[in-house]
Amino acid sequence: MKVFISHSRQDDKIVKIVETEIKDKGHTPYLAEKAISSERMEEKLASNISASNIVLVLWTNNVARRRETRDMVLWEIILGKHLGRKVIVFLDEKLKASPVIEQLVVYNPLNFKNKTEIKKVVRGFISQNLKTDEDIYNEFLELTNKLGSTINAVNEIMKKYGYSEDQLAKLITTMATII
Repeated sequence: MKVFISHSRQDDKIVKIVETEIKDKGHTPYLAEKAISSERMEEKLASNISASNIVLVLWTNNVARRRETRDMVLWEIILGKHLGRKVIVFLDEKLKASPVIEQLVVYNPLNFKNKTEIKKVVRGFISQNLKTDEDIYNEFLELTNKLGSTINAVNEIMKKYGYSEDQLAKLITTMATII
């Protein structure tokens, strides 16, 4: 699964921990500054949010205090929700959630100064939200049998994991040929 990580560039140590945990579990993190020049940034971000299954937001003091960064991260949250992606915010425990965050997304307070806690919370996030292709395919098969409808199973999986129809069709086709 692909995870779009929304964050402040000033939080590179925190981002590295999160990125490593996601990669170690076989998923693909996406970090904007590694792939985007300032030219046509919003278009490229929108494309990558659209291609992601989940938007993971690291709302630190660096995001909250800098208007330009805060506005961009809020835009990424709203776009992710608009595109039907699951959006999860890790909110610095010393900060108060903005009304947008409180109303739109699931958020978890986190002590960003504690590396052990960051790893623990990210591992929990991965186990609850990021499944392997085989896990999702098996869940799809179970849902198809349970619901008696492939269409209903497809809709449930798309809603739960933030897949587009094309992404899910590719996963199902690939897994059906492997298994």
